[in-house]
Amino acid sequence: MNEKAAYLAGIIDGEGTVYAQRIRSGFNIRVYVVSTDVRLIRWLEQNFGGLVYSRQSKLHPEWKTKWEWVVDKAGTTKVLSLVLPYLIIKREQAELGLALRHDIEARKGRNIDKAYRTELCEKISFLNQRGWLATTTKPSGPETVCDSLNCNDDKVAEVEETATRLQ
Repeated sequence: MNEKAAYLAGIIDGEGTVYAQRIRSGFNIRVYVVSTDVRLIRWLEQNFGGLVYSRQSKLHPEWKTKWEWVVDKAGTTKVLSLVLPYLIIKREQAELGLALRHDIEARKGRNIDKAYRTELCEKISFLNQRGWLATTTKPSGPETVCDSLNCNDDKVAEVEETATRLQ
């Protein structure tokens, strides 16, 4: 087991985000980790590359500085592939993000399927929303829905209904 990869997966599961967006020139996927402890962010940068940003709240200058570690473009393929075996909470977002990166890298601007890429971005965004049940989806839709370790058909129906409303 790669201890650093497993540790990074735990950090991404707890403090990170796998984020997809449509941008002017196409689509992008990013991995973010945010912390008020710069030591963690610098360790991530030293071990996995990426960029580091700091932000100070203008509304609350008394708050600690927020540090961000960001990996985007091809770096996401490397990071997400490395941590995928160890992810629990953000596993599905990582799988969808890797599918998006694979499509971007494979097509390189030719025969772009915008509908497929948009669908992947929307699924990642849906999974990242606060307060929603964790879902396991495939390109065809929700397959199982779990709240903690308890799964049932009512929860599947609830998520399918919500996904339909979002379309």
